[in-house]
Parts: sequence; structure tokens; C-alpha cells
Amino acid sequence: MQHTFTLTGRTAVFAIIGVVLVLLFIRELRQSSLDTDGRRALNVWLTAEHGRASLPEIEAAVARARPGDPVPEAIQRLQEPIAIEDIETRGLGSKVIVRARVQLPGGAEQVRYFRMRHSMVTGWIVQGNTTALSWHLKLL
Repeated sequence: MQHTFTLTGRTAVFAIIGVVLVLLFIRELRQSSLDTDGRRALNVWLTAEHGRASLPEIEAAVARARPGDPVPEAIQRLQEPIAIEDIETRGLGSKVIVRARVQLPGGAEQVRYFRMRHSMVTGWIVQGNTTALSWHLKLL
């Protein structure tokens, strides 16, 4: 069974305004949650990435350590927080490209790009790293 309807005049204008308002509300809701939930998801991703990159250095420091030695510097750096200075998104809908300025422990500030997805059920999920080119090509 197929139903058709036609919108004309004021009804069409109000319908278009209603759809635009709903889309703007959803976009604003997603953007506001990026500041908290998105940062948290990025922080987890970056912490895991930083930990994996530090494993060889930590293993070497632990192999050299003797009882009574202070905690190796590599392990101390791993416990320092990762600072996410700024987050920007590009894209509409649930899949976006995120540009983040991050400060890793013991390193210089970096600009990193990520593919992220948002769901009303799961919140923000980092899907992986991407490139600056993807950021610039993602207009909508």
C-alpha cells in the first residue's frame, strides 16, 4: 500500500523549517557531546596508542631495573595524562572526521586526525586514524 501527500504553500514552508530545525538540533546534540564523550573516547584511544608505542622502552627499562631502583622514567611518562587541547569536526550525520590538537606526555603538541562515529546508543566511537587530506576533503 502506497500513500502520497503533497505539501504546498505555507504547509510546505513549515514542513521544511521543521525538518531543518530537527537536523540542527541533532547536530547540536552531537557536537555538544563531542566535548565530553568524544574527548573521553579520544583519550582512551590515544592512551592505548601511546602505551603500545612505549612497550619496547618499558620492557628495556624493566629488564635493566634492580630491586630498590626508582620507577623507570618510561613508566612514569606512561602515567602522565594526555592533553586534548582542541577538537573540531567535519561531516554531517553519524560519521565525521575529527581534527584534534593533542599533547602526549614528553612530546610536542601534535595535530591528529581521526574517523569517529556517533550513535545515540553507544555515543562516540573512534574508528581509526586518518589523514589531513581526508579532513580537507570532508566538506559535509
